[in-house]
Amino acid sequence: MSSIRCLVRRLARLDQNAVHNFGRYISSDSGFPALFLKAVSGRSSAPHSVVIRSRDVWSRSERRAYSSDQGFLGGSSGNTNADATPEVFGDRTAESGITDDMLDSLIALKDFGNIEGLPPLDAILEQDDEREKKAKRRELERKKQLELQSMRVKTVDEFGRAYATGRRKSSIARVWLKEGEGKITINGLPHDLYFPDIDQRLQLLEPFYQTKTLGLFDVRSTVKGGGITGQSGALRHGISQALQLFDPLLRPPLKSAGMLTRDSRVVERKKPGKAKARKSYQWVKR
Repeated sequence: MSSIRCLVRRLARLDQNAVHNFGRYISSDSGFPALFLKAVSGRSSAPHSVVIRSRDVWSRSERRAYSSDQGFLGGSSGNTNADATPEVFGDRTAESGITDDMLDSLIALKDFGNIEGLPPLDAILEQDDEREKKAKRRELERKKQLELQSMRVKTVDEFGRAYATGRRKSSIARVWLKEGEGKITINGLPHDLYFPDIDQRLQLLEPFYQTKTLGLFDVRSTVKGGGITGQSGALRHGISQALQLFDPLLRPPLKSAGMLTRDSRVVERKKPGKAKARKSYQWVKR
């Protein structure tokens, strides 16, 4: 009877239509209608909000079993065995020992290794068509990059120099690079005199640090346009391009460091009605 009372409490939260629909599945011989009517008596006829969860209703298979010609206790309509216990939805789940929290944790962690009948998670993911398509595309791209890398050859002039052009902001740098003792000349001046700031010098030497070739190449360059920051960035870009032309094996570390990509950032133009690109003039209400 305790399970019947629990079921009645759950049904008391349903609206009237759901109550009457449920009553059709219960025969008059089971002894349940009297208890059922007593529980729902005194309630107003106004419809209430339906509060139903998966654990609060019967499964479809069990609902079909309790048809109009069967009793609530699972037998025929004439069966009034008091010792029989009704089987409501959730008993089978409770007997299995699996709770909703356990199922939620398994789904969140994707831990299906200990469940019988399911393959491992890796096998499930490998069966995904989209995953296989992405893996094929990555493999094709990798092969393409390897072919392009094998096709790249050392590109130098008759004097053994690799030539490249670097750009940054509005600065343009022309760079000639060859094997030497590590001398860097910019517009006829040593780089330490042309760039008195240590930050610009470090930016200029960064490609050599990435490829571990500091002191192995001589650089002669000319740069024009822009300021000190733009010129140092243009020289770094030009030196990186010249290094990968001189030795294609130096391309991967330069590429991973992002030094072969032209930095397209420029200063934003001034807008009409603004003090600068986005700065507004001071506004006074009165």
